[in-house]
Amino acid sequence: MRVDAMKKWIVLLAGMCLQTVLGSVYGWSAFVPSLTRDYELGMGQTGFIFGITIAVFTITMIPAGKLLHKHSPRFVASAGALLYMAGYILASMSNGNYFMILLGIGIITGAGIGAGYVCPLTTGMKWFPENKGLVIGVSVAGFGGGAVIMSHLVRYLLIHCEYNVLQTFRLIGLGLGSIAIASSLLLDEPKNNRKRIEGSKKTQNITSHICSKPFLLLCTGMFSGTFAGLLIIGNLKPILLGLGLDIHSATLGISFFAAGNVLGRIIWGQIHDRLGIRYTILLFLAFMYVSPRILA
Repeated sequence: MRVDAMKKWIVLLAGMCLQTVLGSVYGWSAFVPSLTRDYELGMGQTGFIFGITIAVFTITMIPAGKLLHKHSPRFVASAGALLYMAGYILASMSNGNYFMILLGIGIITGAGIGAGYVCPLTTGMKWFPENKGLVIGVSVAGFGGGAVIMSHLVRYLLIHCEYNVLQTFRLIGLGLGSIAIASSLLLDEPKNNRKRIEGSKKTQNITSHICSKPFLLLCTGMFSGTFAGLLIIGNLKPILLGLGLDIHSATLGISFFAAGNVLGRIIWGQIHDRLGIRYTILLFLAFMYVSPRILA
């Protein structure tokens, strides 16, 4: 019993670590100035790479969730971590070729993020069944905080170590990829949850759920809400540099944005538990409406 009590915290910490590595995708804008300057990629091209990464990441979560019913979270997460590493390494060998970077980071790394993302969430909830909301909040907060690590790491490698962006891709892939693999190997389920559960016919009827009004409304709302945020995240550093900030301040700006991302995931979850979904949505929509007008 004592071993299990210790193991569940190890699994939770490993999941947070894995999510933080995977969430480094939110620090993509730190690469953009070097890609546009050294390899003459356009802002549209760098933005498209980030967009494809997010799209592939999102789509891959669906088959990854199915794989979790057949294989262990350790297997699925490790596969995702290997893809994450492989994508960055492929991009590092691109010699600045747009399509190779798109294939490496946009598709391969994106697929790795999607495969790895679902594992800490489902595994953590099995270890902490009475605190599912807290576990999800802590886990996705780690994902949101990945941009802080990525932005400062990229700045350090590019400026202080004087590596070029392709060498930085390689080091990111090898370094963060290795951490992701090590974290994945620590994921495990409680012994009483290791049986693969067959869902009911109603649960397995995916088509009826996808076509239902609640799902479509939720999907539309999620798409609309995340689209604006991801549009900014993927181009944040160029935006800040365009406003006249120096590189240090722009990097710090990414960190503040990521910190807000982390806190928002936790705080809005707590508000939801108190007020319910309807009032929470109305409140954060009002907050999003007022905030830009304060900055204007």
